[in-house]
Parts: sequence; structure tokens; C-alpha cells
Amino acid sequence: ANRPDCLSIIGLAKEIGTVLNRKVVDLPVFDLEENDVFKVSSVTKNCDAFHFVKVSNLMNIVIPQSIVSYLNAHGMKSISPLVDIGNFSMLLTGQPLHMYDLSKVDGELVARDDFEGKVLALDDNEYDVKKGDVVIADKSKVCCLGGVMGLRSVEIDENTSEVGIEAAHFYHAQIRHEVKRLGLSSPSSSLFIKGTNPYIIKDSLAVTLALIKYLCKDAVIEGYSKFDEVKPLNPSFDFSLARLNSRLGSAFTEEEVDTIISRVGLVREGDKVLSSKYRLDLAEQCD
Repeated sequence: ANRPDCLSIIGLAKEIGTVLNRKVVDLPVFDLEENDVFKVSSVTKNCDAFHFVKVSNLMNIVIPQSIVSYLNAHGMKSISPLVDIGNFSMLLTGQPLHMYDLSKVDGELVARDDFEGKVLALDDNEYDVKKGDVVIADKSKVCCLGGVMGLRSVEIDENTSEVGIEAAHFYHAQIRHEVKRLGLSSPSSSLFIKGTNPYIIKDSLAVTLALIKYLCKDAVIEGYSKFDEVKPLNPSFDFSLARLNSRLGSAFTEEEVDTIISRVGLVREGDKVLSSKYRLDLAEQCD
């Protein structure tokens, strides 16, 4: 629970690279620029980041058997090309995604917690949503149980050609509470419950879009928009080599310390260590 970065293939690769002192190969990414083609927002404190990409011309995608086998090995069924891409990306990056058929969405999407009523989820079960539960809604209906599961009303199907991809950040305790009360769990909720990294949402979407373009060269990335009120990452923290050696009863040299710090993916500048958005567990010297 204190290392959610290791609950992804990329994060695990970085950790193994640190331990073995090996370079981690970067995945291809897609360059994202905001243009607000599709508006998203949040009116609940339990969703402080909501990123969204609109993609069109998604036809005739064939998922390689290697990806299908990979999903199966992680206990996931192959459902449809677009859903498979989302699940594969989640395994790679640790960032859950949700995809909407935009032809079924009525206007902008908003994360909210004031809805009360019954909804039909993608598992074909009806759930009783209470005020306080996080949902994603358009102008006329609820479209998703935020961080848990999508709804049938905006489901991707074989006719879907225009898709909205959501990558958001939800407060972990709220998702845990909802999952327990509803008796509904999913691969996405299991990650949100442990705490996902809000600072790499855009990076995760960039990996996803590179994957989509690789599997569907005719796909058109029409727009990227976001609502983001995540507290800025603390840029650095104090570090003292003398305090380190005094605390541990050790005699580490400057060179030894800098080597280890760099292998972890951090940079030391004098009496400061620069924080990394990839290692939120390293926030002070004792870490």
C-alpha cells in the first residue's frame, strides 16, 4: 500500500532497474496539447483531477493475441478492442481509465456526489447510489460510478467510432467506502483504493494514445481537456549527509549517496533532494 507505483509494469520496471542498476527503456508516448474540444469538470472534493481525450475514427482495430494472453494472465477477459486497450494501458501505467461512447453522451461530463438513485452497471447489476457516492454524469444521466465501474448507458459497442477516454484521480478512502457498501469491486477500484498517482495522469494517457495509434493508424486524436486541482508536488526536501551518517552510524561518501539517489530516480543539489512525480513515497530524508 505504501508503494502503489509498483502496482504497474512501468513502475515495477523502474524498481527493478533501481535494484539492478539497469536503464529502463522508455515506452513511446503521444504528445498531448489541450484544446478543450470536450469539456469536463468536477464539483466534488473526492475527484480533484479529471483528464479527458476525445478520439474518433476508431474502426477495424485488431488486438494482438499477445495482449489478449497478457490480459488473461492478469485475470482479465478480452472484451472488445477498445476496452482491451484500456485494461492493457492500466496494467502498464497503474492509471485506471474509462471509455465512453461519445454518441451516447449528452453534453459535458461532470464528477459529482449529489446523485441519488438506481443505476445499471456494466456487470448487468443494478446498484443503489447514495448521496456522497462519486459519479460521472452528463446533462441528463449518470454515465459512470467514478473509479469503480461504467454504466450500460454509455457502453462501448461494435458500432462505436468516437470515444472519450477518462483518466481521473479519486480520493482513495471514498472509493473504498463505496466499494464496500455496494459490494462491487473492479480492477480499477482496487488501484484507486490503494491510492493512484495524480501527477502522472497525463503521462498515462500519452502511453494509451501511442498504443491506440499503433493498433489503429487511422485514429484521430481530436482533443484533450482537463480539470485539475491537485495540490502541487513539493519540489524538494532537505538532505544532510552528516545527519544521514549520524543517524545510521555509517560512513557513506558523497559519491556513494549520489549514486544511490540517482538510481532511485532523484537528483541531489547541495542540501536539497529534488522530488520525483514518480516516487511519491520519497518525501523527506528518512524515506
